[in-house]
Amino acid sequence: MMDFESLPNEILLSCFEYLNGPDIFHGFGGLNCRFNILIQNVPLYVNFEHIRKSIFDQFCTRILLNPVMKSAIYSLRLSDAMDTCNQIQVFLHFFHLNEFPNLRSLTLIDIERNISLEDILSLLSNLREFYFITKYNHRHQLLASVPSTLRVLSVSESFLDFIPIDKILSVTHLILSGSVYPIQLYQIFKCLPMLKYLKVENLCFSSNLDLSLVSSKAVHLTQFIAGIRLIQFDSLEFLFKQMPNLKNLNLFSPYSKEICDAYRWERIISS
Repeated sequence: MMDFESLPNEILLSCFEYLNGPDIFHGFGGLNCRFNILIQNVPLYVNFEHIRKSIFDQFCTRILLNPVMKSAIYSLRLSDAMDTCNQIQVFLHFFHLNEFPNLRSLTLIDIERNISLEDILSLLSNLREFYFITKYNHRHQLLASVPSTLRVLSVSESFLDFIPIDKILSVTHLILSGSVYPIQLYQIFKCLPMLKYLKVENLCFSSNLDLSLVSSKAVHLTQFIAGIRLIQFDSLEFLFKQMPNLKNLNLFSPYSKEICDAYRWERIISS
């Protein structure tokens, strides 16, 4: 069996890129001089969700003692869920998000009402991905401050109306939680002309949609993923016609046997 330490630096650095930043320093920091140097030169993807408070505190202290680490953090995931003890508030007590010049991806989970990020978010000029996961409807105002550099956006569908259109024109990947209707997707196609990837948690259908009013197409969309409770093939077929360059389709419908209608799928695919 090959000794892990005998691997060349290039392979070790590649392996570290698949690990959580705090785990890298907790597991390899202090082993020897070689590892100490290596882990200082790795792009860090930091996920604090479900992490032990002791490791969270230890990693924050390490950043405070070695501010150069801020430039190594490219992805940051913070959570105020039940098991994280006001993690976002604690982190922001020590740091401002704009202190991380290379931050490309930010995930905020269940951020509390008393935390203000609006001014900070607007300063994250390098941010490309923003994942906003929350059960609190009152935080919609935060989305008005997202930078216009975003390429990936993940939000609840109910928050889309609160984001200025000019802030999301460059979005190419969109992930929507909650229930979404085709009429909302057609509006999204109109507002996000560069959309390439779309994932919808729950695609719902309604019978009162006037299809004559639909004119927008997602001409760049190549991948579509959706959960469906009750399928309506006519509406679904019309939806697909608004995605003329679709190459990858993934639908899951645990409650609808109609999705297994091979004849209808053959007709849709051949049309």
